[in-house]
This record gives sequence, C-alpha cells and structure tokens, in this order.
Amino acid sequence: MKAVLTAASPTDAALIQSILERQGIQSHVVEARGYAGAPYAEVWVNRDEDGDRAIEAIRRLHSDT
Repeated sequence: MKAVLTAASPTDAALIQSILERQGIQSHVVEARGYAGAPYAEVWVNRDEDGDRAIEAIRRLHSDT
C-alpha cells in the first residue's frame, strides 16, 4: 500500500478515491486527526504498482480545474 494524497477533509479524500476507483485503481481512505485535532484524510492505493498511475490521475484532475 502507498499513500498518494493527503486531503483537507475525509469528503475530499472520498471524492478522489471514487475517481481512482472509476479508473480501475483500487484504493481506500484513512482518516486521522492532525494538529489541534483538525481532521484530514489520506488516499492510499492498495497496490504499490498503481501509485504512479494514481498520482498522475490526480495531477490531471487538478490541471483540468
């Protein structure tokens, strides 16, 4: 497993996870609390070999906005 994104909220992470899953990249969201208890979430790919493809998909998504 490999982390590919740290999101500001679990909702943002779930959106990215959904996009990756539609592209055939299996992933999951890990929720945590940061400084002063602020929530954040990470998106992890289930297979390390999907990491680069997932990161590229996230980059494309951000460049399209």
